[in-house]
Amino acid sequence: MNEQREATTLATSAQGDGPIHTQSQPKRIRLSLACNNCRRRKVRCDTEQPKCRNCWLRDEECETTDPRYPDAGALKVRRWATADGLMPGQNPAATHRNQAHVPKHGPASSTGTPQPSPSTLWRSNETSAAVAAPPETSGWSPAVSMDTNTSTRRDSIANTTGCEANTSTPGTAISWVSRGYQHSVDAENGGQEHCAGHDPDLVVNTDNSSHRVKYMGGSSLQCLAGFVDIYLRRKRLKLVTPIFRCGMRHVEEVQLPLMLSIPSLPSQQLLRTYLDTFFDRVWPLYPVVNRTTIEQDIQHFQSLEQSSSGGLLSAISHDDVPRIVIVLTVLAIGADEGSEDLTDISNAYLTTAHGLFAHLVCLPYLSSVQALLLLAVGLRSRAKDGQAWHIVGQAIRVAHSIGLHRHIRSGPGSGEPSGANAENGYKADRLLQSRVWWSCFALEKLMELETGRPSAINDEVVDQPLLSLEVLPNDMQDFFTPWVSLSRILGQISRRLYMHKPSSAWSLISEIGKLDQQLLEWAKALPETLKPGHEAIISEGTEHQQHLSTFLALQYYQAQISVLRASIVFPINSFTNEVKHLGSKLPSYMRLLQAESICTGAARATVRQVLELADHGIHSNLLSSVQPHLAAIVISLHILRHPGKRMVRSDMELIVSVTHQLETQFQRNGQHPNFIRGFETLRASVAAAVYQGVGSAIMPPSNNDEVSGRSEFSASLSADSATMFSELPAPVPGIMLDMPFFDLDSENLGPFEEFWNAIGPISFADYTDSG
Repeated sequence: MNEQREATTLATSAQGDGPIHTQSQPKRIRLSLACNNCRRRKVRCDTEQPKCRNCWLRDEECETTDPRYPDAGALKVRRWATADGLMPGQNPAATHRNQAHVPKHGPASSTGTPQPSPSTLWRSNETSAAVAAPPETSGWSPAVSMDTNTSTRRDSIANTTGCEANTSTPGTAISWVSRGYQHSVDAENGGQEHCAGHDPDLVVNTDNSSHRVKYMGGSSLQCLAGFVDIYLRRKRLKLVTPIFRCGMRHVEEVQLPLMLSIPSLPSQQLLRTYLDTFFDRVWPLYPVVNRTTIEQDIQHFQSLEQSSSGGLLSAISHDDVPRIVIVLTVLAIGADEGSEDLTDISNAYLTTAHGLFAHLVCLPYLSSVQALLLLAVGLRSRAKDGQAWHIVGQAIRVAHSIGLHRHIRSGPGSGEPSGANAENGYKADRLLQSRVWWSCFALEKLMELETGRPSAINDEVVDQPLLSLEVLPNDMQDFFTPWVSLSRILGQISRRLYMHKPSSAWSLISEIGKLDQQLLEWAKALPETLKPGHEAIISEGTEHQQHLSTFLALQYYQAQISVLRASIVFPINSFTNEVKHLGSKLPSYMRLLQAESICTGAARATVRQVLELADHGIHSNLLSSVQPHLAAIVISLHILRHPGKRMVRSDMELIVSVTHQLETQFQRNGQHPNFIRGFETLRASVAAAVYQGVGSAIMPPSNNDEVSGRSEFSASLSADSATMFSELPAPVPGIMLDMPFFDLDSENLGPFEEFWNAIGPISFADYTDSG
């Protein structure tokens, strides 16, 4: 070994002062890189930045000091060296979100060219692999350059200033969500700050333990909330994304008793009420059962319950489990849907049905698919979306195994029983099978877009026809067909925009234009009373169906926001300038130029729909909190991007109103109080950010309010709207707004009447500005 080292030294010294062409391996730094907390606990430290995984999970400060000089303070050594010679963010053993963060001292580009503008960098992605390939270095790990699902995507966010993307990593592509976040950070912070380890395309929620970890993808509202934090962080205001982890356990977990019991069925009168409510208000969107079959099963279980001294649990057989779960979930959904609050009987029925989940998996047939889907719908009505996601996935697996996704044609060799088997009662209900499959499909595609998680359905192998419903009860309108049609578009949005990474600006924006056209065509094909934005919200005899048309409208607005989201995540005018650069050959060119306005308008329309239903006393558990929450985030982002616009006052009122409505809804569902307080944080932080940006002329605080008093300022917005309008000029000569602003929630509309009486016979058409 010594002889080889001497030979190398002689060969190097023989070259004299000429250039050295032989590159020696960099000497590995021998300093201990483990953080102080990991040393103290004597556990392995992955040395990641800005925190190691252990400190990140425990929410602790992560510092490294040199053990040889303990009094010298924290070292910067982890900033420029990690174990195995990898740069920070390139450790393949690290699986937490720190891996998405690479500080400004990361590997520099060999070209040394300055960073182009957002629009230019967007276009440069088309040729980045050819002109900006990174140099070969001895420290490049094969694990980093692998074209795998996680390591390559995270390591591609590595090259440029702050959180800028490395679009030049071989075999990798950065998502437009990540690119938009990084450009927004640079535009807002002037390239002086980094994004603190936040990956906008992948959010991990945890309760600071090593086993409770949940992932949300780029299309989720939680990822979009990260863009709001860009502006709040710059103004040193309280952020909105940390509160999501407070609600994780409520959404993802269900407490079930270890010993199973089946509660008694209700009285005949309550049975009829619950069934009527379910088939009038829920069945039109999820027609997975027939009422005749349900009523027959109820009679069967009532007879078993009466004949058995031990109740239903000792009387039912293994084959009865899917049927009893269907009955219990239908009754539970009907009980909650007919009440303004969650009922105890519904909770008991859903708990029992959920406890029989394993039995459903052990009987993988059509009845189990029906039971699983209804159980998922019932859990979503209680804001248990995480549990519903798992159960829908299991329902789809069982549906795949029995071929519900395929169009099985009758005839010889089709596998259908014939002859004696058919005479024994078997009859393939093609219509029911079609309804069950497409109900599973619609719910899964909706939740895929809401969560950003990958779908369990491969659309390319689905050929089950969507059969039209038979004669609907009570002359009810067909909501199921348009709902399934819209869900197919939702699936395309997830796949073409969020799962697939467009290779160029043209690819991304043209896909956005095509999907926008599909949404417009879907809305155009609807009957007039179902079109989004239809003004006749309440008419005589249609109250029980109004929530269904509102459901379709909210999903449509959510789809619009998801399609046009790029226009609000990139820096102001960046998206529009790119559309102009690509030219009018883009599909939906004129709408793309107005994409940000359309996206914000969809959010405003969502809030108006939700509040109008609440004002009319119409309640439905089918209307999830996701859409109004998403709308509040979009409007907040719009306000922060354009704090000087005249619509800020009305937009702030929309945020105040919808977040109060969300607080009521989540309190009703038993969500964690810290999560609910996050809506107050959103109201107060956005209002304070606007006040900092434009001053009191737009958003004046009260006299005893300071900028740091966020909760008091938020309360002033909701308690007395006059503070937001106190500096408005009189709209009509002789009319001064010195009277109290009218309260829409109050029964006493005196000030409102005084306002109109004060106007009197003045004609607005004849009014001209004399000044």
